[in-house]
Amino acid sequence: MEVLFEKPLPVTVKKGDREECQSNVGITILFNTITSPISKKELIVRLTDEKDPFFLYTLTINEDDFQQLKAQQGLLVDFATFPQKFIDLLQLCLGEADQESPKFILQLISSSPQALACFNIIETNQFRHLNHLTLQLVPASDVHLKKYLAECLLSLKDQVLDLTIQLKVTKSDLTSQLAHSEEVLKHRTQELEKLKSDWSARTSSLVNEHTAALTSTKEKAIENMVQAQEKHEREKKELETSYNTKIASLEESLKELDTANKELTDRKYRSEAAIRELKAKLKGTEEELSGMREELSLLRKSNSSLDTNTHELNKNINQLQTRVAVLEQELKDKEQVVHKTNDLLAVANEQKKGLDDQLEQAQRHIVKLDNTYKQTAKEVTKGNEIIQKLQAELKSLKLKMKSRNIVTNQQEKLIHEKEAELEKVRLGNERFSEQLKMKESERATLETELKQFKEQVEELKETIKNNENVINWLNKQINERAITGVGGAGPRPQDGVSSIHPVHSYSAGFYQSPQFSSTPASGSVTGGGEHKINQKVLFKGPPLKRGPVPSPLSAHSLTASPLTTPTFQLTTPTSRSQDPQLDRYLPPMGGVSHQPRLLTTPTITNS
Repeated sequence: MEVLFEKPLPVTVKKGDREECQSNVGITILFNTITSPISKKELIVRLTDEKDPFFLYTLTINEDDFQQLKAQQGLLVDFATFPQKFIDLLQLCLGEADQESPKFILQLISSSPQALACFNIIETNQFRHLNHLTLQLVPASDVHLKKYLAECLLSLKDQVLDLTIQLKVTKSDLTSQLAHSEEVLKHRTQELEKLKSDWSARTSSLVNEHTAALTSTKEKAIENMVQAQEKHEREKKELETSYNTKIASLEESLKELDTANKELTDRKYRSEAAIRELKAKLKGTEEELSGMREELSLLRKSNSSLDTNTHELNKNINQLQTRVAVLEQELKDKEQVVHKTNDLLAVANEQKKGLDDQLEQAQRHIVKLDNTYKQTAKEVTKGNEIIQKLQAELKSLKLKMKSRNIVTNQQEKLIHEKEAELEKVRLGNERFSEQLKMKESERATLETELKQFKEQVEELKETIKNNENVINWLNKQINERAITGVGGAGPRPQDGVSSIHPVHSYSAGFYQSPQFSSTPASGSVTGGGEHKINQKVLFKGPPLKRGPVPSPLSAHSLTASPLTTPTFQLTTPTSRSQDPQLDRYLPPMGGVSHQPRLLTTPTITNS
């Protein structure tokens, strides 16, 4: 059992007819792997409340349950990434918990204590509440509650044992530290007393030394004071004489400075007047400058916001361009496939003249597909033209963004409209891609049907070849038998007629080499010189599914002079009354037999 998340979160709980109340509910998410008998992975969600020990809701989700949940709520994540995304949503709820109007809210609704409870993660908006995820939690039964409380007791006991062990260890550590610190204190107090005694002795010796030094320095200072006073008096007299001369010179310079001062005062008044005028001008310019700075700051802010918006729009446009390029490439591939299929259909139409009805239906269906394909191509080109128009409009908007705030607001409105149009185009492209996939699947089914038709045509060709070979062989055999039978008879008949009545019954066709069974009939020689030979040839072959019934043999006649060779006549009966013994071997008239056979019974008579 791996604990992925365990924190208390504020949840609005509504039970039955009671009012909603907010309480801190502990949410734990566990990940369990079961190895026996089959390895499975389960996600366990548990809701508990510290104040209410009977508050327990659980939910176990395996991979099969997650697939149902994904189909019901339209989730876009797999079972492996679902726990982390669920924890991210809970973290967002925890971050918004301290605010007055949180954006993400957790809600638990249960109609009765024994019914299923719905745990919802809701995002509040100015327009509506968006429900991101809904989990149906099962309230705990008595057995599960007892088991959970027993687990809680066991965990608390383990915590108490750990705390008692920690207390004992800390007590032993603290007692050892106290004893050590008391010993250190004793040593430190002894060292302090020693230092105090040493310090008092040193201070007394230093005081004596300083008093002796002070007396000597006082005597020296008095001598120096006397010498300094004598020097001062001498220097005073010299300075008085020098100052008198300097004062006279300074009085003369003072007179000159007074005249200069008057001139400077006049200049000062003039300059002050000029300064006042300049200050008034400066105030006006400063006010203008502050207004310009405010306008500049506002323009910079608007430019920064517009730059971010244009950057995002450029990103969206680049993404759409890449998508459109991919769609164009896919359309080119589909066009090549369509050309190939058209070529194959042309070849198949040449080879399948006998199956015109079915091929005409397939061709009509392909024409419909081509029309839909052309329509989708036209719609994609329209989408490309719209995107190009939008790009041109965006370039013009970039040029106009450097103007004032009024123009920028109008541009933002236009950009929002263009984004809506781009979303419509994107949705249209997605629909077209889905339609193309459907058409591809239909085309694949048509290709399989064409393959089946080709195989059937080849089978029919083989059967036709076999039929032709058998017919040629039968004609040769009949002619040879007739000639040999006439040659072995007695006297030549003057008005003799030899008739051969072959009866052919064709089913769907023949496969491989035919099987023959000949049964010669009893021959008798009469006084008139009559000799009769009956021969039956039976051909068997496997049944065919479909195909036209070939036409029977046409009537042939062989004639010669009565003196040299007898006359032979080969006829084909048109009805079954001529040979009623063959009715059991023949299929019904106008139909195809389920067990195809070819029965030929030539009868040779010599008189």
